[in-house]
Amino acid sequence: MDSRLEALLVDALLRDEPSEQISSRAAAVGWQSQAGLSVIVGKAPQESDALFISNIRRQSIRFAADAVAGVQGDRLILLLGGAEDPAPAVAKVEPHFGDGPIVYAHHEGPIATAAGAATAAFSGYSAAPAWSQAPRPVNAEDLLPERALAGDDKAKQTLVSRIHGVLAEAGHSLLETVQAYVEGGHSLEATARELYVHTNTVRYRLKRVTEVTGWDPMEPRDAYVLQTALALGRL
Repeated sequence: MDSRLEALLVDALLRDEPSEQISSRAAAVGWQSQAGLSVIVGKAPQESDALFISNIRRQSIRFAADAVAGVQGDRLILLLGGAEDPAPAVAKVEPHFGDGPIVYAHHEGPIATAAGAATAAFSGYSAAPAWSQAPRPVNAEDLLPERALAGDDKAKQTLVSRIHGVLAEAGHSLLETVQAYVEGGHSLEATARELYVHTNTVRYRLKRVTEVTGWDPMEPRDAYVLQTALALGRL
C-alpha cells in the first residue's frame, strides 16, 4: 500500500474535508469497511520508518477488516475498520506505540463521515496529560473535561447536552442536588442541610443522576466530569 495515499486519507479526516473527498481517499487505499471505524492516536516509537508502518498494518489486518497507519510529527495514527467494539482491537495495537497516552475514538458509520472521531482522538491525545490517572489506552469520550479545558468546543457541547441539559429536563431538583453535592464537599449531610431535605432524599436523587446521565456523583472521577459539565452549563 502506498504510504502517501494513507497519509492523504488521514489528512482528509483531520481536516474534515467533504465526505466525497474522504471516500475517494479511502477507495484509493482499498478501504472496504462500511461501518465500525476506530481512530487511534499515540506517540510514535523511535523507529517509525516505512517497514514499521508496513508491519503494524499487516498485524492489524489479522483482527481488523481494514488498517491504515501513518506518522505525523511525533504521533502515530492508526485507522482500524470493521470492528464493533474498539477496545479489544486497541489493546492489541497498544505495544506498537511509544511512551505516553494512547487515545482512541470510535465511529459507527462509514469512514466518509468519521472526521468527528478523528478530531476527538487528536483532541483527547493533546488533553490527556491533564488527567494524570488516565488509563492507557483511553477513550476520547472519557477525556471530555480535559478536552473542554483545552478548548475543544465539541467536548463542551457534549458535556452540556449530555449532563446539564439532561438534568435540567429531568426535573425533580436533580440539577440542584448534584450541584450542591459536587461543589459542597461531596457530603450527603451537608447537601441535605443546604437543600432542606432528608439525607435519604439526597441519596435517592444522586442515584437518579447516575441513571439519567451515566455518571455517578459518588465516584470521584465521575463527580469531576459532572462538576465540569455543570460549570459549562452555567456559562
